[in-house]
Amino acid sequence: MSQMLEKTRYFKIACRYFSYLSPFDARDVAKIMQKLGCKPIAKLPSPEFGARIGMTGYIAEKDQNLIYIDTDRQVFRVVSFEFADVHSSLNILESIVNEIKAHYNVLPDFYELAWEFMIEAEKNVLEIFQKQSQKISLLNDINSELNLDFALLGVRLFKGSPNSPNWFDIRIEPNLSRNGMGYHIGVIYRNKDWGKFSEEVMKISDVIKKIIKQIEGV
Repeated sequence: MSQMLEKTRYFKIACRYFSYLSPFDARDVAKIMQKLGCKPIAKLPSPEFGARIGMTGYIAEKDQNLIYIDTDRQVFRVVSFEFADVHSSLNILESIVNEIKAHYNVLPDFYELAWEFMIEAEKNVLEIFQKQSQKISLLNDINSELNLDFALLGVRLFKGSPNSPNWFDIRIEPNLSRNGMGYHIGVIYRNKDWGKFSEEVMKISDVIKKIIKQIEGV
């Protein structure tokens, strides 16, 4: 069984709006960030007379989290580099959503998690997938037809539709940069409902561990 020592490359949670009748102004967003106790890290673009200010990039930080905005695409993203900050990240995003609702009277169309990380392994993961590949009849048929000896280079699971607000995509592969001595994992998860989204985000780590337990045949 893997040691489950995680090294996060990035952990991002976001909300996406489709409220084109109420375009966001970076000046309003900056005031919201200030109200929430966030530290500004970017200077707003110079305004033109009578025009709103658009902005794309990192605008503030709070509690080891970076806050990214794209006013044209109507995206707010909280970025961390440690899964341990998940509570803080969720609280910040929820506060932003509440303030945007109070200011613009709109709610996100969906929420999204994007998480990429590594997990150490005691055994060579390439060999684990090679062994598990022997149990897959379709792969055996392909190898027989081509007279080759292909094996799985990971597993990818999905639920829902990639173009919908409800989507779950889990990718688990050998960490090739360590010659297979570990897992390289990517997760994309979207949901329209904040309660369901935040609950699932808190369970993601355990879900991954259970999948790896099955992969390793434990």
